[in-house]
Amino acid sequence: MMRTLLLALVLSLSAASLRAESYQDMAGQTDMTNAEAVYSLAKWCDDNRMPTKAAQLYFKVIKLDPDHVGARTARGEVLIGDRWVNKAFAPPSAGGSAGSSTAGKDGGRRSSGGPGPTAKDVAWNLTVPKDPNPVQNDFVDGLIERMRTAANESDGMARAVATLIRADNWPTAFPRLCAALVKPGYGDVYGPSDIILQLARSGRTSEVRRL
Repeated sequence: MMRTLLLALVLSLSAASLRAESYQDMAGQTDMTNAEAVYSLAKWCDDNRMPTKAAQLYFKVIKLDPDHVGARTARGEVLIGDRWVNKAFAPPSAGGSAGSSTAGKDGGRRSSGGPGPTAKDVAWNLTVPKDPNPVQNDFVDGLIERMRTAANESDGMARAVATLIRADNWPTAFPRLCAALVKPGYGDVYGPSDIILQLARSGRTSEVRRL
């Protein structure tokens, strides 16, 4: 039994090492200033079970090309008028998916008709949830503070978002983020908005609704 467990552990570590080496090889051959090249690398990460790395790369694609349809679609976004929104918040007339969009005159951008959702269309719950781990947690608190101070669409912001929504961090991060958002001086909505987009893209819709 012990030999079987050790063999499984060795195989798992070997597979992880191979993936890391393969990513380094792929990244080394990628022009990180070219949106299409970075997008191809992001898709490769998706196909090779590296969702966090893929999310960071899709984010980088959008920094290079804000209207990159492939990266926006991968993040679960659709174009409403001239604004990209998560398909979970698209109005019914847009169909709630990128497939309902129509090609624009430029042949690359796609847009959906109809107005975006308004505040009155949302069932708001402003109750701050109870923190299951109320002891001091400098790591999570530091990431939430970093979102407030980091530039929008920066690597620091992307790393903070990706780390906060990890399964091991989110139970503590969620109530602390809610508590931060109700403070008048916090002032950041970009980071929490990107968290919502990433949760929706990962299919964690129940967590999106809570936030």
